[in-house]
Amino acid sequence: LMFSVYGFVIGALPVGFLNLFIVSINVVYLVRMYREKDDFRIMDLSASARAQSMLDEIYVTMRLLDEWIRQNPERDPRFDRGFNRFIEVFRTRNGGVADIRLITDAGGLYYFPSYSTEPLASVEDREYFRALPGLKDSEIFFGEPIKGRITQKWSIPIAYRLSRNDRGYRGFLVMIEFDSFDRKFADLTTGTDYAVLLIRKDRLVLARTPYNPNVVGSKLDFRIEDSRGFGVVEILSTERVKRAASFNGLLGYPLYVMVSRDFAKIRQGWARAAALQSVIGLCFLAIFVVLNRRLVSLLRKNAEIQTKLEIAARFDELTGMKNRRYFFERALEEMARARRIPCPMVLLIADIDFFKIVNDSWGHSAGDLVLRDIAREIESCVRETDVSGRIGGEEFAVLLVDTDIVGGWGLAERIRESAREVVFQSWQGSISVGVAEWTGDDEPIEQLMRRADMALYRAKEFGRNRVEIDRLRPNDAFPFLFP
Repeated sequence: LMFSVYGFVIGALPVGFLNLFIVSINVVYLVRMYREKDDFRIMDLSASARAQSMLDEIYVTMRLLDEWIRQNPERDPRFDRGFNRFIEVFRTRNGGVADIRLITDAGGLYYFPSYSTEPLASVEDREYFRALPGLKDSEIFFGEPIKGRITQKWSIPIAYRLSRNDRGYRGFLVMIEFDSFDRKFADLTTGTDYAVLLIRKDRLVLARTPYNPNVVGSKLDFRIEDSRGFGVVEILSTERVKRAASFNGLLGYPLYVMVSRDFAKIRQGWARAAALQSVIGLCFLAIFVVLNRRLVSLLRKNAEIQTKLEIAARFDELTGMKNRRYFFERALEEMARARRIPCPMVLLIADIDFFKIVNDSWGHSAGDLVLRDIAREIESCVRETDVSGRIGGEEFAVLLVDTDIVGGWGLAERIRESAREVVFQSWQGSISVGVAEWTGDDEPIEQLMRRADMALYRAKEFGRNRVEIDRLRPNDAFPFLFP
């Protein structure tokens, strides 16, 4: 810009116009890239949230079914009516996106319900079956895309390692058909040249919508910008064209969700805008100054939008509490601090009892009101140094900093009592709480979460409206907690 002005001052008009032309092109390019970056971020956050919710529901369901098998060794889940009713509820809730099947040690595959003791097919040659022996109990594996031998449809296989049992059951198999994956993300790609991809951490593409056989099942080469696995408008080579992409790692799963777009389309839009802007700049220097002011305004707006996006990405819109993603980010930060300055920490997982009755009887608006009231009661009980958030539909979590298991139990009881203050029509508020103390450096957040979840499961099983402590510690350590 300074060279352009200097050219005009000394009368070298051609040199000044040439430099103005170059500067104008760069200005338009920057504006275009900022807009594309915002579009990618918004779409990627939306796609990641959908995928996270879908996989969390599948994983929690498989854990509950695993616990049923463990506690009912004398009942065969393939033919048990109660077990299969649970399966039907799962199918209804996820709208047919996923289905659960059973795998035996011998590689036999069974549907729910089963009508014969003979397997429908053998899966001994499948990648996910070979991976099951190497998994820990309750661990999952995302297999390469396969064509079902029974359904003849291409799907994403998700294998879950069952707890040890005497019936020869090795694991569950969840199949997500490509058609279901397309329906899940179709609104993000309709009428555009965007694509949504589900990618394994080894870069294998598990699914893509719109479907492309040249991409699904192959490996992509792309860079990870930081430890969270988030990249911003990176260029990758796929389908023999350059594409811009934004990707995000899913919490608790070895997966990325990526949103990509043909880079040539971005460049075409930029070229059209640059041509028009350059002509105006070449004709009127004053207009060029106005455009620079406009650029400053756009950058300011972009910063404001960025701030709003950060808030939307961190806090739950309904309750105002931290959302699942931000809660775990803060929990990891507190764990890192606790490793530097050793101190105890306790995790509480709370779930509203009989919440479905509110939604079914008085509608979702009543359910939203109850959620906000329960959230307010929880927030009123915790300290400013603690980390609290809504991590599921009616599930909340609190990480108590510098607090041992006794203090955690006491706060959990206060929260449980406080929740009783929430009343809607004939529904009396109550929550069940699971409590687990962090064991120290070697325990990841996922393991702490699993222990608190199991304590919550016991609270539900023993009648709800109660607090259960994780039984990792000996029962005689706190006799008043473990009568």
